[in-house]
Amino acid sequence: MIASLIAFPRMFMRHARAFFAYTGRHLFALILLNIAMSYAEGIGIALFFPLLRSDGGQDALSLALASVIRRLHIDPSPTGVLPFIVATFVLKGLLMMGTYSYQGYLAARVPMRLRRDLVSALGRIEYRHVVGSNTGFQSNLLVNEVAKVGYAFTQFVRVFPPALNILVFFAIVLWLDWRLTLLCAGMGLCAVAVLSVAGRVSFQASKTAVKENATISSLIIQTFQSFKYLRSTAALGSFQRKIGESADRLARAEAHSAAASSLSLSIAQPLIVLFLAGLVYYRSAVQHEPLGSLFVLLLYLFRIMTELWALQFSWQSFVAYLGPTELVYSSLAELRKNAEPNGQRPYEGLKREIALREVRFAYTPDRPVLQGIDLRIACNSTVAFVGESGSGKSTLVDLVMGTLKPGAGSILVDGVPLGELDLESLRRRIGYVPQDALLFDD
Repeated sequence: MIASLIAFPRMFMRHARAFFAYTGRHLFALILLNIAMSYAEGIGIALFFPLLRSDGGQDALSLALASVIRRLHIDPSPTGVLPFIVATFVLKGLLMMGTYSYQGYLAARVPMRLRRDLVSALGRIEYRHVVGSNTGFQSNLLVNEVAKVGYAFTQFVRVFPPALNILVFFAIVLWLDWRLTLLCAGMGLCAVAVLSVAGRVSFQASKTAVKENATISSLIIQTFQSFKYLRSTAALGSFQRKIGESADRLARAEAHSAAASSLSLSIAQPLIVLFLAGLVYYRSAVQHEPLGSLFVLLLYLFRIMTELWALQFSWQSFVAYLGPTELVYSSLAELRKNAEPNGQRPYEGLKREIALREVRFAYTPDRPVLQGIDLRIACNSTVAFVGESGSGKSTLVDLVMGTLKPGAGSILVDGVPLGELDLESLRRRIGYVPQDALLFDD
């Protein structure tokens, strides 16, 4: 539990910075709305206190509230205070509606901007990294895992209302009875200890779910790409078996996550009621104090406990999406790290020649495909590369287009190294007909 508490601030700030990068000042506006909503509810509950005190309300809180009521020129009688209480909770309801609507808008904005960044980074990645990547993984990342980052953001910002409510209510209870406050804090730490186990289970389940979703997507894509071959060779069964095994692992991970969530939901109310029942018994049977003066205090303690559980449940729900969230951020960083180098000099058309000097290329270090290539292609000439399959014809063309980078040697366009040219401006001048027919939805 101590390790979890120590790691919590670091994890919280890391993801707060990540979400801020995609929401900007909107995140602070959402936090301010949550603060306003919390204080509206706290004030509404506090106004019940002077009405319910049978001793004339001579404690610090009652006197402070009576002073505020006088300054606002509100009749301290029930007929004067109750409309103000109702208005406060109506305001809280309006703030809640605005807060959750704004939260939904930002939860849709985060994955939208992430997808754009991922697609943009994918468009700039070096071709060799694309060839070596898992198509199913990238497809699952862009479609499913990015969407889960939006769910993670929703659960992340839902941490703020209960956290702020706890601070407000905790301060009030601390003012009223510091001994009960310490007791409530101890109860809260016990709850965190119990539920931290559920959080770890949810996190591990989310990592497994990410892995299996990528596996299933990859197998499905391979099945459709090679369906004719697999059908003709009666090999579809092996793919169906692999998909089924991965689906079973995914189902087990989701079942574990559901069990962890059910633990949080099932033990919340029993523990809260047990705590409050023990408090009432101690106050009435041991201290022999009237319960009337304890009513509002119990109300605050009950709100603290329910908000504590809401806080823990929202954080656990966020942790359940940590696997996809961290995968998306790490994948985006990896794509940007492997971005294709690009020059700044615009290509303005071929005037003299394309020259290759001592060009060498190898897909693996020990097996070069091209070695010692010296070649001059004059402007306005037609050149054909002829050779057996696997001799490096397509690789040579990819090098000239800048799709692949030579391991040694240089490629010059009118004497300018290919690496110094803006490759986008070069490729706009290229007509390319690949060996395989390509069809796009349009």
